[in-house]
Amino acid sequence: MAAGLAIVGGLKLFGAAKGYSDAKKGAKAQRAIDEENIQRQIRENQETIRRTKSGMLSTEATASTAAASSGFGRGSTKDTYVDKLKKIHARDLDWLEESQASGIDISRSEAGQRYSVNRRNASANLIAGVGSAASSAVDSFARHQDIGGWWS
Repeated sequence: MAAGLAIVGGLKLFGAAKGYSDAKKGAKAQRAIDEENIQRQIRENQETIRRTKSGMLSTEATASTAAASSGFGRGSTKDTYVDKLKKIHARDLDWLEESQASGIDISRSEAGQRYSVNRRNASANLIAGVGSAASSAVDSFARHQDIGGWWS
């Protein structure tokens, strides 16, 4: 019986060490996946900004063409409209860039937290496994003694 408990304790210790190693590898793999997702998000944001700018420039060009062909002189209502349109587009584009940068910052922060939690969980599980193995070893030692137990 004592030998069986010693074997169980050894298996628990081995399992704790293996689990710790696997959990650390998993944390690193998750970190790599998170970074790939962040890079994809950056590329998508850049493409969104490129397309938005293109659409804005097209709208501004159309408005400028309409203003130029209208026959009104400089300072006309149509010129004022084009100037305001450009300012609105610039503000909208600034907001889009800031919003996307904030989203990337949030993704990086979440990824960092996930990595930290995964590493702490790996350590906690290792400690719990070692404690369980030590408990099995103490039980094995106590059962091996020629004493009647704590109640005698």
